[in-house]
Amino acid sequence: MIRIDKIYEDLGCPVIDFKFQNTGDATAFLWKFVIDFIEIEIDPEPVLSFDYVVNSQKRTNELFVFAANDGHGDAKDCKIEITNAYLLPYFTEEERSFTGIIKSGESIPVLKLKGSNLAKMESDVPFETLDLKLDYADIKGKQYSSTQKKTTSSLYEDLYISQNGFEKRSKYTGGLHSLSCIAEPREIYCALIDDLPYLRLNTPKTYKFAREIKPGDTDYFHIAIGCTKSAIMKVRFRFYIDKDQIVDSPVFEIKMWNPKGNKNFRLKDGEILIHDSSISIEKEGNLDYGEYKEKLLSYMEKYKKE
Repeated sequence: MIRIDKIYEDLGCPVIDFKFQNTGDATAFLWKFVIDFIEIEIDPEPVLSFDYVVNSQKRTNELFVFAANDGHGDAKDCKIEITNAYLLPYFTEEERSFTGIIKSGESIPVLKLKGSNLAKMESDVPFETLDLKLDYADIKGKQYSSTQKKTTSSLYEDLYISQNGFEKRSKYTGGLHSLSCIAEPREIYCALIDDLPYLRLNTPKTYKFAREIKPGDTDYFHIAIGCTKSAIMKVRFRFYIDKDQIVDSPVFEIKMWNPKGNKNFRLKDGEILIHDSSISIEKEGNLDYGEYKEKLLSYMEKYKKE
């Protein structure tokens, strides 16, 4: 019996949790899995992010806002508006808004707020976040509306608005800063899709692996699927057990999010991740069942002791 318990994304890509139960009277040996791609399509959704720069040359103290599109499709009919309430008395909607197109992979300046507009401010105000309202469409005409908050403070500086305009002010921070880590499952089999045209029209990818399930036992493992581009696809897994048994999973849809410049994506094709280490698995090999069983049983003996 095969069951898919959940799909999660600790590696920055979909990871499928499989459970196999051996209801027979003999030990079952899983030695190969194949991924069938029923449908595959690059996701055209734009992925917009923002940054800012304060220009303090000649004491102008202007704020420049930049937009980047890391998605795999253009952002069309864009309207980007700064909505911070304390800026409304000093800047018109036209001054706070951008309209136009942001192409895939492009980073462009979209807004400029003049520091001189703030000359009548009575007191300084911390500018903690840059609040943005977004409306745009993808290349297929699908409409998107959202808001974003860009944090303006750092460990060393805060941003303020005052009679002098937009100002970065230094600050002192002490204490310790820590990074968190994710406890990953013991074994994750990795498959990377790096050639989308090749995979069209039901071209499968094949990987050899080794799982031994004794009668009455249940085996758990994970398969991670990564893609070099954001994509939506329908897939089915086919598992080879012993000499002549094949078990198919249901067909299900997964959405892979991998925009341009994604630093969280760390999947390598044909690897098994084991805690903090990794070893390679053999993909698309030509060994038959008997040869592969002998080879991989020795592998299992090595790693089951850890």
